[in-house]
Amino acid sequence: EQRSGDDGNSCHLHRVVDFTGGIGEGISQTVGDQLVSVIVGDQLGPDIGIRPICLYTIGNVKLLNSEKLFSIVGSRKTIPEYLKLTEEFSCSLSKSNVTIVTGVADGGDLSAIKGSYKSGNLILVLAGGLDFIDNEPNRNLIRETIDNNGLVITEYPPEIPPRAYHYPVRNRIIAGLSLGTLIVSGNNKSGARHTASFALDYGKEVFAFPYNLSNNSGELCNNLIKDGAYLVTNINDICDILGFESVNNAKLSLTDNELNVYLKIKEGIMLFDDLLSVTNLKVFELMSILTTLEIKGIVVKESSNEYKLLKK
Repeated sequence: EQRSGDDGNSCHLHRVVDFTGGIGEGISQTVGDQLVSVIVGDQLGPDIGIRPICLYTIGNVKLLNSEKLFSIVGSRKTIPEYLKLTEEFSCSLSKSNVTIVTGVADGGDLSAIKGSYKSGNLILVLAGGLDFIDNEPNRNLIRETIDNNGLVITEYPPEIPPRAYHYPVRNRIIAGLSLGTLIVSGNNKSGARHTASFALDYGKEVFAFPYNLSNNSGELCNNLIKDGAYLVTNINDICDILGFESVNNAKLSLTDNELNVYLKIKEGIMLFDDLLSVTNLKVFELMSILTTLEIKGIVVKESSNEYKLLKK
């Protein structure tokens, strides 16, 4: 059966992902030069949470059958050190055959995209119809995700624009698809809190980067950890909990300031005040760098003000 929509786009029987058995028959629509497959919500797996009526997709729908789906989300106001960490985590996980699930906003989501889109192991979840991809600020990376055999999905028909109230609802799909969710940043009003809440409601594992108490952009992360989320100090904290293959953290790079602090600790300068003196960094800068090195699994805090190398 085939019909034409009001805009001239053709609709016809095509295919739909069946989480229990692979590819089945369903409906697709041609939007511009892209073939949009429609996935009926009832065929999504039992762990999806509150099912959408259907999902409109462009790209490699087989990614939805991946055994290792993991979401990474964060605030638009993520600080630079954590943007870099997020990109590195996303890159390493995706290269280990973990499919990353995220949104398309600036900040934490964008860093997750940058780290994984070249691998093809990436699913982007939109808050509007596929007709509006070219209106997105990060439309070039969305297109590159499709070109690299990734996947773009949305529960909204192509002609529906993104709305502010779509985003919290959209986040249930990000959480529901994934075995676990890493919250990389956010305050208690951040949209990332919705994703974390959905993940917890669905019985999924929640992970978070730790932050200094003075850093408001990590308020949500610290509260999640306090409430039982897994504190992430290196990628293998995620891999060990979810049964993913271990990732070699030695591949993570260091900034100039991180390298400087690392070398000073290696020389035996381990006390915070001594590091502050020899590096000429400000207190908040050194605290941020040491936290980053802890997350990368390079140093460990031995006492209230002493740090020791885990990697030499």
